[in-house]
Amino acid sequence: MAIEFMRMKLRRKSAPPLLLSGGAVLQLDGAIDLLGDAMVHAETVGALIDGVDAGAAPTPLPLAEVMESSCRACPVAARSGAGCRCLQVDRLRMDGAESLSPVLLRPGQPPAVAGEQPRGLWQAFAAVRAARARQVRRAA
Repeated sequence: MAIEFMRMKLRRKSAPPLLLSGGAVLQLDGAIDLLGDAMVHAETVGALIDGVDAGAAPTPLPLAEVMESSCRACPVAARSGAGCRCLQVDRLRMDGAESLSPVLLRPGQPPAVAGEQPRGLWQAFAAVRAARARQVRRAA
Protein backbone atom coordinates (compact mmCIF):
# COMPACT_ATOMS: atom_id res chain seq x y z
CA MET A 1 0.00 0.00 0.00
CA ALA A 2 1.31 3.45 -0.90
CA ILE A 3 0.01 7.00 -0.93
CA GLU A 4 0.31 8.78 -4.26
CA PHE A 5 0.36 12.56 -4.45
CA MET A 6 -0.45 13.36 -8.07
CA ARG A 7 -1.09 17.07 -8.51
CA MET A 8 1.16 19.06 -6.22
CA LYS A 9 1.86 22.75 -5.78
CA LEU A 10 4.69 24.20 -3.78
CA ARG A 11 3.21 27.23 -2.06
CA ARG A 12 5.58 29.97 -0.95
CA LYS A 13 4.80 33.09 1.03
CA SER A 14 7.18 35.16 -1.08
CA ALA A 15 6.04 33.95 -4.54
CA PRO A 16 3.05 32.53 -6.41
CA PRO A 17 2.36 28.77 -6.13
CA LEU A 18 4.61 26.55 -8.25
CA LEU A 19 2.87 23.63 -9.98
CA LEU A 20 5.09 20.56 -9.81
CA SER A 21 4.72 18.16 -12.73
CA GLY A 22 5.13 14.58 -11.67
CA GLY A 23 4.29 13.57 -8.15
CA ALA A 24 5.33 11.69 -5.04
CA VAL A 25 4.72 8.15 -3.88
CA LEU A 26 4.95 7.68 -0.11
CA GLN A 27 5.84 4.08 0.79
CA LEU A 28 4.95 2.60 4.18
CA ASP A 29 8.66 1.88 4.81
CA GLY A 30 9.25 5.66 4.81
CA ALA A 31 10.67 5.97 1.30
CA ILE A 32 9.41 8.77 -0.91
CA ASP A 33 9.66 8.24 -4.66
CA LEU A 34 9.57 11.55 -6.53
CA LEU A 35 8.65 11.80 -10.19
CA GLY A 36 9.05 14.58 -12.76
CA ASP A 37 10.17 18.02 -11.69
CA ALA A 38 9.17 17.23 -8.11
CA MET A 39 12.66 15.65 -7.99
CA VAL A 40 14.20 19.13 -8.40
CA HIS A 41 12.43 20.12 -5.17
CA ALA A 42 13.12 16.82 -3.35
CA GLU A 43 14.59 18.39 -0.23
CA THR A 44 11.71 20.86 0.17
CA VAL A 45 9.01 18.25 -0.53
CA GLY A 46 10.60 15.81 1.92
CA ALA A 47 10.94 18.48 4.61
CA LEU A 48 7.31 19.54 4.19
CA ILE A 49 6.07 15.96 4.47
CA ASP A 50 8.28 15.41 7.52
CA GLY A 51 7.19 18.70 9.11
CA VAL A 52 3.47 17.93 9.22
CA ASP A 53 1.96 17.01 12.59
CA ALA A 54 0.86 13.51 11.55
CA GLY A 55 -0.30 12.63 15.07
CA ALA A 56 -3.12 15.18 15.08
CA ALA A 57 -6.44 14.79 13.34
CA PRO A 58 -6.69 16.57 9.97
CA THR A 59 -8.14 20.07 10.09
CA PRO A 60 -11.11 20.73 7.83
CA LEU A 61 -10.76 23.89 5.77
CA PRO A 62 -13.17 25.48 3.30
CA LEU A 63 -12.20 24.70 -0.29
CA ALA A 64 -11.80 28.42 -1.06
CA GLU A 65 -9.21 28.76 1.71
CA VAL A 66 -7.21 25.73 0.54
CA MET A 67 -7.27 26.92 -3.07
CA GLU A 68 -6.37 30.54 -2.19
CA SER A 69 -3.43 31.56 -4.37
CA SER A 70 -1.86 33.73 -1.67
CA CYS A 71 -0.82 32.81 1.86
CA ARG A 72 -2.54 35.74 3.58
CA ALA A 73 -5.16 33.61 5.40
CA CYS A 74 -2.67 30.96 6.58
CA PRO A 75 -1.89 31.03 10.32
CA VAL A 76 1.56 29.51 9.72
CA ALA A 77 2.49 32.16 7.14
CA ALA A 78 1.25 34.92 9.43
CA ARG A 79 3.89 34.07 12.05
CA SER A 80 6.65 32.97 9.64
CA GLY A 81 9.20 34.78 7.55
CA ALA A 82 9.33 35.15 3.78
CA GLY A 83 10.76 31.62 3.41
CA CYS A 84 7.53 30.00 4.63
CA ARG A 85 6.39 27.09 2.41
CA CYS A 86 3.72 24.43 2.27
CA LEU A 87 2.70 21.66 -0.08
CA GLN A 88 -0.75 21.63 -1.66
CA VAL A 89 -1.88 18.26 -2.99
CA ASP A 90 -4.91 18.58 -5.26
CA ARG A 91 -5.21 14.90 -6.20
CA LEU A 92 -4.16 11.78 -4.32
CA ARG A 93 -4.71 8.04 -4.40
CA MET A 94 -4.41 5.21 -1.92
CA ASP A 95 -5.35 1.56 -2.47
CA GLY A 96 -7.19 2.45 -5.68
CA ALA A 97 -9.32 5.10 -3.97
CA GLU A 98 -8.74 8.51 -5.52
CA SER A 99 -9.52 11.90 -4.03
CA LEU A 100 -9.82 15.24 -5.78
CA SER A 101 -10.28 17.06 -2.46
CA PRO A 102 -7.20 19.21 -1.86
CA VAL A 103 -4.89 18.87 1.12
CA LEU A 104 -2.41 21.38 2.56
CA LEU A 105 0.70 20.06 4.30
CA ARG A 106 2.07 22.85 6.51
CA PRO A 107 5.03 22.71 8.90
CA GLY A 108 4.03 21.98 12.49
CA GLN A 109 0.33 21.73 11.61
CA PRO A 110 -1.97 18.76 11.03
CA PRO A 111 -2.96 18.20 7.40
CA ALA A 112 -5.64 20.68 6.29
CA VAL A 113 -8.28 19.04 4.13
CA ALA A 114 -11.16 20.31 2.01
CA GLY A 115 -13.51 17.37 1.64
CA GLU A 116 -13.49 13.61 1.97
CA GLN A 117 -10.30 11.58 1.77
CA PRO A 118 -9.80 7.82 1.27
CA ARG A 119 -10.48 5.73 4.37
CA GLY A 120 -7.32 5.04 6.34
CA LEU A 121 -5.30 7.75 4.56
CA TRP A 122 -4.17 9.59 7.68
CA GLN A 123 -3.30 6.39 9.55
CA ALA A 124 -1.14 5.37 6.56
CA PHE A 125 0.39 8.86 6.42
CA ALA A 126 1.25 8.63 10.14
CA ALA A 127 2.86 5.22 9.50
CA VAL A 128 4.99 6.71 6.70
CA ARG A 129 6.05 9.56 8.98
CA ALA A 130 6.90 7.15 11.82
CA ALA A 131 9.02 5.02 9.46
CA ARG A 132 10.84 8.14 8.24
CA ALA A 133 11.49 9.23 11.83
CA ARG A 134 12.98 5.80 12.64
CA GLN A 135 15.27 6.10 9.60
CA VAL A 136 16.52 9.51 10.78
CA ARG A 137 17.19 8.17 14.30
CA ARG A 138 19.16 5.21 12.89
CA ALA A 139 21.22 7.51 10.67
CA ALA A 140 22.13 9.80 13.58
